Amino acid sequence: MSLDRRYQRLADLMEVFISGRDRSQHQVRDMEGEFANQFDEDGRFEDLQYALAMFGAGGYDMEDQLVKECGWALKTLRGVCVYDDCQAAIVEGTRFCSLHQPG
Repeated sequence: MSLDRRYQRLADLMEVFISGRDRSQHQVRDMEGEFANQFDEDGRFEDLQYALAMFGAGGYDMEDQLVKECGWALKTLRGVCVYDDCQAAIVEGTRFCSLHQPG
């Protein structure tokens, strides 16, 4: 599924982080700023917001978690269910398709 153009910069930043090309503090702060401009109040991305905020904080190793959260966020932005390898369209306002809705 296609990505809305207004999310392209954030998607590009997350893809660079996931690939390992840049996992610097500067890269994460750029992602955090772009995220805040787009999704600060969107509950679907609370875990991503936490991982971004805690990246590099003393005593917290958030790199692996941030990679996962970025992957899930990219799928969500593309409208694809985040459940395992599911490729179904998500229910609007969620991160899951109708088959994989939690609860």
